[in-house]
Amino acid sequence: MLPDSSDDENLDKLREAADSQFINDAMFDKSLICEKKSQTEKLQSLRRSKDDDEQFNSFRVSPEFRGYVAKHLSTMLDEVLKHKLDHSMKHENHPKTKRRKGGVKLLRTSPHYLKLKSNNSELVRHKIAPETPEDDDDDDRFKSVAVTPEEILSQKETKHWSNRSKARVYSYIQTKHGLILK
Repeated sequence: MLPDSSDDENLDKLREAADSQFINDAMFDKSLICEKKSQTEKLQSLRRSKDDDEQFNSFRVSPEFRGYVAKHLSTMLDEVLKHKLDHSMKHENHPKTKRRKGGVKLLRTSPHYLKLKSNNSELVRHKIAPETPEDDDDDDRFKSVAVTPEEILSQKETKHWSNRSKARVYSYIQTKHGLILK
């Protein structure tokens, strides 16, 4: 017996023994398996994703609504900037240039550039106030009240000072042999 004929016999026996409801030829076809896998793609999870957009979306609004609010906010800021820029340009007496070099846009969609007005005023150095006669009088008064180190060493005005210790004072006597007695 050839191995091919034994495989065919085994397959025939299997088909006879098997119920046609449970096993059919479609189960052994590999092309259908690939089609089923492509049809059953993973659906989007219903759980909240931790995207960067959602992380910064504390109000939990849709991206469309955020875009709508951003657009209106941008137009409002542009109007305010235009008004401020027109107002500041009226008060400046310098000739208008065709194009301003440099500047920063407030928003990505803003048509106007903002420019920082440089303040070229130099730093003012504060002068040290000259000594007045009143300061000399104050110094003399302070010196009269202060205690100098010489006065402390000479024990001047120390009649109420005490040399007594709070602990009991013991007197010790040393003998000729080097013993210390109480």
